[in-house]
Amino acid sequence: PVPAWRDDLAKDVWVSGPGVAVYDSEIPTSIRRVPDALRVPGVGAVLAVARAKPALSRGEMYALEPLYLRGSSAEEKAKTEGRA
Repeated sequence: PVPAWRDDLAKDVWVSGPGVAVYDSEIPTSIRRVPDALRVPGVGAVLAVARAKPALSRGEMYALEPLYLRGSSAEEKAKTEGRA
């Protein structure tokens, strides 16, 4: 089965973070991946990716949204303790 989140990915989306290695086979090949060396969150990685992208308007910047593929630490802990 195709994961539901795949349907929400637009062609101009970039994916990053340690989850790319986990879900790489499920991410469509048309979706651009941030290079491996830049996937670890940090100022240097964000700056390098920002320099590779065209400038965004104020409206585009405010429209940016992360796509979290797993719950927060508190949510994960609640699941393991049977509270969710």
